Amino acid sequence: MFSWTKSIGLSGSCNNLSSTDSFDCVHEIQESILFWFITTPLMSTRSAFFAAILSVAAGQRDILSIQQQRLPFQNGTLRDVFISPSGTLKHIQTIRIQDAVGPRSQFDEIRSIIVKSDGSQLLAINDDALFFTVRLEKTLGDEFDVSEAVIYPMRDPDGESIPFLGDSDTDLDGNPRGLTIEGAYPGEGRGELIVSFETRRTLLKYPVGVRSRTSVDIDISELFDECDVGPQALTKMRPNRLLPGYLLMICDEPTNSDPNVYPAFAYDEGVPTRFSVESDGDFFPVDMAGLSNGDVMILFRGPDDTEMRIGFVPSRDLTLAMRRGDTVVPQIILEAAESDGFNIGRQSGLAIREDPDNRVFVYTTSESRSGGRPTLLTAFEWIA
Repeated sequence: MFSWTKSIGLSGSCNNLSSTDSFDCVHEIQESILFWFITTPLMSTRSAFFAAILSVAAGQRDILSIQQQRLPFQNGTLRDVFISPSGTLKHIQTIRIQDAVGPRSQFDEIRSIIVKSDGSQLLAINDDALFFTVRLEKTLGDEFDVSEAVIYPMRDPDGESIPFLGDSDTDLDGNPRGLTIEGAYPGEGRGELIVSFETRRTLLKYPVGVRSRTSVDIDISELFDECDVGPQALTKMRPNRLLPGYLLMICDEPTNSDPNVYPAFAYDEGVPTRFSVESDGDFFPVDMAGLSNGDVMILFRGPDDTEMRIGFVPSRDLTLAMRRGDTVVPQIILEAAESDGFNIGRQSGLAIREDPDNRVFVYTTSESRSGGRPTLLTAFEWIA
């Protein structure tokens, strides 16, 4: 049973929800959580969250109702094309998303995302150790509506649900940081998923996706010599289908010797290959994604959480840096700040999808836990 239920006094009958007493167990879960919930401070701000957790604990998938609002990418202008030497980003849409019920949105703390190649689904993780499968319904042209989201708990290698973040600073058993997948995302939460965690200082692999009954610990202990809390920016790369893929990771704290250089690693289940990524102005990496040809995009967030950059690293530059242990300098293809009227929020996630017609789309998301700012989902087309 989920480890967090142990603290609210459930009996042993709830250790197996597949038993014939499952309905009694569900009732016991509901009564126990209700008692804990009523006697816990901040009831109103936690109501929507625990309603969702209630149904997950009862073995049900929970479908969230979503409110959305379209916003311009930059207030006061119709500008939607951003040209760089590497290519062009064309803005498609920016939407604000939140739960339709409750003051605390399930989307407040989204950390990382991946998108299905046809653009119909998105998978996200949040600070409460939950997966979200999100449906994107096509509307006009390349635009879409966010129609519904379904949540699933993350499990540790013992099959226990990973505890979610509480209000206490010491309750940090969850706190996922980054999400990636082996190959293209097939949708419905499927695929071999990899999640990095801050406090656990580990990577966990979910072999069959969000419905995995257990996860597998990936040993990256060598990385923690330089990456104190584990990587937030990570992606699985396989530019050559005849060769094994590798996991690409960047620390979000700079080296001791240079505040503009961030340690990075390529891991292929052997000895990690170390190289570095340069970023000035205290912009640090928070997420990244790769293209099938080996090119990489990196999302950087500014020091006051109101600025963002997207950096582009061609495959050849990345390969040389990895081979020589050098520092790679991303080419900035987008820079935006809220002070210039951009609706960007506190940037947290980046994903890339390549559709059957070889068009490339880039998605970014923001988390709203800082000062009640909105959770935003933005889509671009990338034209190289």
